[in-house]
Amino acid sequence: MSNQRTSKMAPLLHDVLKRAGAWHQFIGSTEFPKYWLYNEDKTFGTSEKLEIIYDDKGSLKSVTGFNKTAESISFELALDEINKISSGVFKKNGFSELEISEQIVGDTIIANTKYLADSKYDVKTEVTRNSQTPEIFDIKVVLNSKTFIGKIDINSMEIPQIANDIVAELNSLQSNATVAGIENNLYSVLIKEAWIEGSYGCRDWQHTADNVGTILSDLFGVFVTAAYYLVSKFLADWSSSCK
Repeated sequence: MSNQRTSKMAPLLHDVLKRAGAWHQFIGSTEFPKYWLYNEDKTFGTSEKLEIIYDDKGSLKSVTGFNKTAESISFELALDEINKISSGVFKKNGFSELEISEQIVGDTIIANTKYLADSKYDVKTEVTRNSQTPEIFDIKVVLNSKTFIGKIDINSMEIPQIANDIVAELNSLQSNATVAGIENNLYSVLIKEAWIEGSYGCRDWQHTADNVGTILSDLFGVFVTAAYYLVSKFLADWSSSCK
């Protein structure tokens, strides 16, 4: 990964994601992709103080950072148990900038990433398990009003074609979408929490599918990946506990 574009904590997340795709190590190289979909809003500066809140089970609920002028950025997790949707929201001064939501429909994990300032940068990702070949997942990604379909073999070192197709689209799009919440210090907290949550590996197809989706989200910007992972694992853990 490019050290100029990622946190020093990124190797911790790679330690988790490599279990669902060894080719993940190539993400962040010079042209893979050259342009992220979501970029850091450097006008916010640096979080000089962080407030971290956990739920009664000890899982991350929210993290808020404050800069030297007392502006705030945050990432907040929530679960809609009625509609079975897990979500995470990046906010700046209390206003949503980027929303990540995920739900399980049958054998498919559906994730929606919504950029509030411009729907052009919204993404929908579907990861479906193959009942006959457990190590292969069917993928559908809608990005920039284009649909990409392919397969990912979690045992393969070869970069799947759908990843190459998405990278080509991102490099063509040259997104200028920025999110204040994807700031290094806040991101490092999310990385740590994701690594703790995922350090024991995948337990079932939902967790593996979540990791496959998270690997793809890394193409949209590594600063988003840990948040995506926490959202997806929150839902998979809750769904598994309800069985």
